Amino acid sequence: ASPSPPPPSAPPSTLHILLPLYIYPQAVPGPGGTLNCSSSEWLAVADAGPGVTTIINPSSGPVNATTSAEGPAYMACMRVLRDAGVRMLGYVPTKESFEESPGFWVQTDFRDASEVDAMVALWAAEPFGSLLEGIFLDEASNMWSHNSFNTSDEHVAYYRARFASVRSARPGWTVAANSGSPPYYSMLDAATGGADLIVAFEQNATKWDPAWPALGSYPRPKCLDLIRTDARSQGAHPPGPWCPYCYNWDGVDAVVSAAAGGSSGSAFGALVYAANNGAGAVPAQAAAAGFSYIYVTDAPFESPWSALPSYWCDLLSAAGLPPSSSCPPLVSVATSAAWLASRSAESASAATAGSLVSYDPPAGTAGSWWRDRAYAYDQAAAAVALLLHGDAQLQPTVEAILQGVSAALVWEQDASIAAAPFYWDVTSGAASATRFTGAHAWV
Repeated sequence: ASPSPPPPSAPPSTLHILLPLYIYPQAVPGPGGTLNCSSSEWLAVADAGPGVTTIINPSSGPVNATTSAEGPAYMACMRVLRDAGVRMLGYVPTKESFEESPGFWVQTDFRDASEVDAMVALWAAEPFGSLLEGIFLDEASNMWSHNSFNTSDEHVAYYRARFASVRSARPGWTVAANSGSPPYYSMLDAATGGADLIVAFEQNATKWDPAWPALGSYPRPKCLDLIRTDARSQGAHPPGPWCPYCYNWDGVDAVVSAAAGGSSGSAFGALVYAANNGAGAVPAQAAAAGFSYIYVTDAPFESPWSALPSYWCDLLSAAGLPPSSSCPPLVSVATSAAWLASRSAESASAATAGSLVSYDPPAGTAGSWWRDRAYAYDQAAAAVALLLHGDAQLQPTVEAILQGVSAALVWEQDASIAAAPFYWDVTSGAASATRFTGAHAWV
């Protein structure tokens, strides 16, 4: 398993998850001709509740809810999110662009204002309008966009006009804009027509913290290593959303100060992808920088929003959100230790020490049945697997712990049948010869 980043300090209490839910929903027929959402990812998000804000993107923008092939499934799953208190923002692109290489897009001009406003209007119309709480304007300009086309004033004017269009289409809606890096300061302050929420970081985890892929090596890369040589004397920001920029040089100081001091009139968000070591300290670092929306995923640069992160449950916990009902109950060391204490003193000691991944008690001790414990969040089946080696007496205990959770119990009786294990489906109470293949994200 990959090493984990240093643990964060106490989880921030004001963070929200900002999730680009660019996953096509699935729905199955229900009674009376209705459709029921059956997408495991969407249901897992619904279980997470009001601490999550999602970005809904059917087809690089909205679709017609009644005439499009995707519309009915989207409506069914969006209603589930609404009923769970999950906030939703409709996706709208704002630039003309082309994909130069996989995942790398080059912006060439503003998208025609009438086209953008028409997409906003489609989202605002029923049945979508009453489900959404705002619009997510993607591809918004950052403070260097005028180096590519138009002037800085024209960039600001274009987006302030789009913000006004959103607020006119549905009064009270949230206006979110994704500049991906520091925005023009004049795009801030919702009270004067700026955005309610600005995503000021959408980049690879190595831009958040250059040490990310080399956590076990020394010397570790630093934010200073991202800065051009002739500017390094100015110093660098700590790991976090401003890591790639330096003081008194890149022109980001006013935005950095406003975010940290809460004086910008806009909330700040960050989207971090290719973070294959878990959420780590990112939520705490985001909160320290004045950010209130965060998302971290191990999905790659080429398709970062195509699936939930393998550590979705841990991300919720790291952001200080209440546990989701679809997450395994044995996630934390503290919870695991309490359960293990009822089984053996040796196991409790190991759990308290955080040695849950490879604990092998001495043969003949009270805990000799225990060799390995891990949980897995399966993106395809939204299932939780508790990997156990030991005797069948554990089955009632595990089923009680997993009560109400759609889960699979991976059961290997002993080494003699390890090559052909069977799997106990907690929800059906039946054994299955099909190997549970989707397990990952081992703790």
